[in-house]
Amino acid sequence: MLFNAESTWCIRTGPSFDVTMGSFEGAETRELVGLYILSQFQHININAGLYRDGRLAVCKTTPRQTDITKKEISKIFANNNLKIEIEANKKVVNFLNLTLDLYTGTYKPYLKPNNTPLYVHKKSNLLNNCFPPEDKLHPYYSTETQ
Repeated sequence: MLFNAESTWCIRTGPSFDVTMGSFEGAETRELVGLYILSQFQHININAGLYRDGRLAVCKTTPRQTDITKKEISKIFANNNLKIEIEANKKVVNFLNLTLDLYTGTYKPYLKPNNTPLYVHKKSNLLNNCFPPEDKLHPYYSTETQ
């Protein structure tokens, strides 16, 4: 359903529909679906979280109990017509741009293989082309009057 002013728009051709990838609605839909699925994990003894299309869960169980939990999570996704790939019993994971180490309780930056970071020189005029100097988003914006 979509709501616009006083109008409600409904899909009339069936229950399946597409949301454009990269659109604002796509991001909002992804967040809502993610939260809905997380709400279905309440009976499972895990700490789970999500960020965009990344999901991470931690539990203090035996490998056998973890395998049972993995099957429960897969069943929840299947009940929602979704699929998930789960890697279980890991002590070190790469999540987003971090390496999380449960052995040591530490974290460090992570870069995907073949990912070369690009840097912009601080005196480059690229920032001025992206943001006018009076724009509050400009990194060198100043509230001081000249």
